[in-house]
Amino acid sequence: MKKINLIIFLALFTLTSCSSKLDSAKESLVGTWQVTEIFKSIPSTGIFEDDKSGNGMFEFTSTQCDYNFTFGTDTEMNSFEYEFQTSKENAGFIRVDRFDVVGEENYRVRFGDQTSDSYKEATEITLERTIITDSLTFEYTISLSKI
Repeated sequence: MKKINLIIFLALFTLTSCSSKLDSAKESLVGTWQVTEIFKSIPSTGIFEDDKSGNGMFEFTSTQCDYNFTFGTDTEMNSFEYEFQTSKENAGFIRVDRFDVVGEENYRVRFGDQTSDSYKEATEITLERTIITDSLTFEYTISLSKI
């Protein structure tokens, strides 16, 4: 009887102590982030701009994103609710995890060095956003460091 109780206890402990990738990644995302670099490109024209001044902040709660940053002479700011999602995507012969902030604005989130467990307790992330207008498509890559 003791062995059965021990096995049940260990099984329950293992199940409750392991959190999902989505939960771990969201825990890493939540917090205040300092902008370190911003890259903007217009693929159709080949125009590329970057700003390495690191002037701005992103703050993520479990459901809200607030940001304020300067790129060149333009100040960008917004506050919106989001949903954090994970999915799998093909990367050559393997499938890898993909994390996305989906809301009024959508961002792909890349954690740290993008290794298989880099989403755990991440201190660096990259946000990628594509903006499609009537005439041009803009791609932003924003590098952030956790404060």
